[in-house]
Amino acid sequence: MKLKKLLSTVLLGTMLFSNLVFANDFTSKMSEKEYNYYMSLSAQEKQAYDYMANENEKLKDEWNKYKVDENRVKTNLRNKRSLDNNYGLGIDGDILVSSDSITGHAAMVVDKYYTVEANANWHDTHPGVAIWNNIWKKRYKSMKGLRLKEVTQKQKEDAMNYCKAQVGDPYNIPRPGIIWDDDAWYCSQLVWRAYHEQGIDIVNVNSSLSMVTPRELVKSPKVYVFYSEGWGFWDDILPFR
Repeated sequence: MKLKKLLSTVLLGTMLFSNLVFANDFTSKMSEKEYNYYMSLSAQEKQAYDYMANENEKLKDEWNKYKVDENRVKTNLRNKRSLDNNYGLGIDGDILVSSDSITGHAAMVVDKYYTVEANANWHDTHPGVAIWNNIWKKRYKSMKGLRLKEVTQKQKEDAMNYCKAQVGDPYNIPRPGIIWDDDAWYCSQLVWRAYHEQGIDIVNVNSSLSMVTPRELVKSPKVYVFYSEGWGFWDDILPFR
């Protein structure tokens, strides 16, 4: 595990500190609480935060590129039920992503009524890893529902249990190398690790990345989009909704 951390830091350290050019002043978009939180971070943590924000801006630009897989949705009754869910969004083991916030956000559905999510400490409610009511359709304007293309029921159940086992852990500032930490989490790290521990590396972190962003989850060839809404066209509000 220590070797993985070292390799991850080396792989992405250069990208974070020498290859990125930020065109946006993300601090101007922050609430007072988020701004105060951001200003309390170390220089390295701010660089990583900016990287996450920059990736989220890219996701917004690419939003309509990642469309609902209509064939899978229309032919799969489980997809139908996941969209018929008037209370929340998705079914067991699904991944939800939003780009509403500055850095983006991700969560895992642990049943149709609840999600497990890791939120920054500046949030008024549910800081750290917590169980949330699955009310994504009310919380966010931009949403993508992701489902793994190849996964067993046991892998989904174990991934959900992995997330639930971390409830109560603190938030982890996204930065190179910490994806292997086991005692603190950020949102997309938690979702990725939950499936990685079951033998599914959604974004192929071992070979190319040392940070996991919501954008990387959406881009993954191992998932398909079963629901999409937001950013420009309120796109792909498909059958059964």
